[in-house]
Order: sequence, then C-alpha cells, then structure tokens
Amino acid sequence: MIEYECCNEITADTSRPSGSRTLLRLHRSLEFVMSFMSDFSTADCNAKSSSIAQKCYNETLSKYHPWLIRKGANIAMYTLPARQQFIERVYGGPCDKATVEHYGKMMGDIANISKKIYEETHKLYEANNLLNLP
Repeated sequence: MIEYECCNEITADTSRPSGSRTLLRLHRSLEFVMSFMSDFSTADCNAKSSSIAQKCYNETLSKYHPWLIRKGANIAMYTLPARQQFIERVYGGPCDKATVEHYGKMMGDIANISKKIYEETHKLYEANNLLNLP
C-alpha cells in the first residue's frame, strides 16, 4: 500500500485521506497502547491507571495533538480506575492476586510482541519519508 501510494503520489495529495495516512494514525496509537501496557504490567497493584495512561499519552500521542485535545485527553484519563479494578473489569469480576499478576504479565507480553510490529511499520514509514503525513 505504501509503495503504491508513494508511486502514484497519493500521499502527496493532502486534500483527501490515504491508506498510508490512516495506518500512520494507527501506528501512533499503537505506540501509546504499547507504552501503556508495558508500564501497566510492571506497576504496583494499587497504582492509578489514570497516572500511567497520562504519562504514556504525554510521551507518545500528545505531540500530535493541539493543546485543547491534550487537555481533554488528560481530563478523560482521570476517569480510569486503579490497576486492580481495571484488571477486574477486563476479567469480568473479582480477581485474586495470582489472576491480577497473570493479566499484568500478559499485558507485558503483548506490549513486547507489539513492539516488533511497531518497529517494522516505523521502518517502512521512515524509508518512505512518511512519518509527517498530515
């Protein structure tokens, strides 16, 4: 897709969206999700998932958003529950310590696998000078 769109100058036409531009937004989002899952997996049981999410957002996606969106995103993240409650909501009910640790480890594993996908996609965008699509 990237090769086709570059060869046909589709990415140069900023008046209409392209597959490369859409994939770039997903690529940026993956960086945030990866960072969140990685930090979340190693956090203390009583850690605030809102603090983890805000830190990860500020390190990743915030650089692509104007001030108003950044502030709105950070306010929205205040509604996230504590780590234990977050895992219980994903799990679908109360969890014992072993289950919480299991889900935490799984999130770390998923973040590590996602990193490979992120890096390969990033190389493609970098090689084609597409990291700054509007």
